[in-house]
Amino acid sequence: MDTNDRDLIMRSLERCAERAGDIAPIVYGRWLDDDPAAAELMRLTDEYMRGRMLEQVIEALLDPATTDPGGYIGWEYDNHRAYGATAVMYRTFLKAFVGVVREASGNDWNGAEAAAWSSRVAAVLAAVDRRDAD
Repeated sequence: MDTNDRDLIMRSLERCAERAGDIAPIVYGRWLDDDPAAAELMRLTDEYMRGRMLEQVIEALLDPATTDPGGYIGWEYDNHRAYGATAVMYRTFLKAFVGVVREASGNDWNGAEAAAWSSRVAAVLAAVDRRDAD
């Protein structure tokens, strides 16, 4: 991830926070509606845990080293897999998350931001897939 992509993602996240406030309930609501297996897995989590998890996702998205082989994403995927999480759940979560950010951005969402998000999400999912294949 280059600095420009990181800046574009950060700008869209800041805009989202300004316009929508705490998006954790929206992201989790959408994700869990779209992924019944994830809803079952997450049924005992509370708002605090979900907020903390979303914060960690944001940090991981903004740090390019997290997708390196042996990096944070692989380690975290192993932890989540032990609880029953699947690679599909990562896909559906990130789809919900990016969708909420895009919608909060409204007409200010642009092609450069979409490309930056697409590239970064692809890198995260590639790291998940590498680990899933192990």
